[in-house]
Amino acid sequence: MTHRRERRRGAPPLHQRPMLALTTMALAGLASGLLLITLVRSRPPTTFNIILMMGLLLINGTSVGALISWALHRRLHRSLQTLRLMRQGLWVGILLVCYALLQLLRNLNGVVALALFLVFAAAEAFFLLRERDTRR
Repeated sequence: MTHRRERRRGAPPLHQRPMLALTTMALAGLASGLLLITLVRSRPPTTFNIILMMGLLLINGTSVGALISWALHRRLHRSLQTLRLMRQGLWVGILLVCYALLQLLRNLNGVVALALFLVFAAAEAFFLLRERDTRR
C-alpha cells in the first residue's frame, strides 16, 4: 500500500509528460473535428451554431498546431517542453478562429492574413526570448 502512495506522489505533473498531453490533445482534436464537420453539414448558420463552430475550430486548431509544433521540435531541437507546445498550438488555434471570423465578415485578404500572422509570430518570439532570458 505504501508503495502505491509513493508512486502516486512521485508521478510527474502533466506539463512534464508531453506524450500524455499530446495524446489527449490529439483525441480532443479528432473529436472536435468530427463535431465540426457534422455541425457545418447539418445545421443552419445561426448565431449559436457559429459560436459553437468557432469553439470547435479553436480546439481543433490548437490540437493540430500543438502536434505540428511537437513534430518540428522533435525533429529540429530534440526538446519536448509541453507548455511551449501547448502555447504554440493555442496561437495556431486563435489565428484560425481570427481568420474564420474575418472570412465570415468578408474582410479577410492576403494583407490582413499576413499582418495577423506576423502579430502572432512576434508574440511567440517575445515569449521565446523571455523564456531564454529566464533560464540563464
